[in-house]
Amino acid sequence: MPVPECREYLGDLLASHFEDAPAYLAGRSFTCPACRKPLSDPHGMSAVDEHALVRMHEVRIPGRVDLRHPLLIAVLAPNGLVTPAFAPLMASGVRLVPYDNADGKDRTHALRKASIDYILVNLLN
Repeated sequence: MPVPECREYLGDLLASHFEDAPAYLAGRSFTCPACRKPLSDPHGMSAVDEHALVRMHEVRIPGRVDLRHPLLIAVLAPNGLVTPAFAPLMASGVRLVPYDNADGKDRTHALRKASIDYILVNLLN
């Protein structure tokens, strides 16, 4: 699906299956925003475990993507990977968001938490 249609599809899916963006990010079940009745998973993946990619929306763009501001807003990186190599991105206006992965949980959990925290604080307010 081309990017514009993909964005429209994702917007429609989120609007029709979640009360609001924080409900989606919090991992709440699929629920009708109007009547709040449970809905089945629109992709038929609800039978998988909590670590599955049920809420993953992947976009593949053929060719090269310009990773500078304003197309790229932020880069999240574990504290140990924050190096001077990020300087060109930061100079273009991209925000570098280091996160801690020292809590003993897997990297995916730490990145997911940091991403959700960043979105809730910086993009939805």
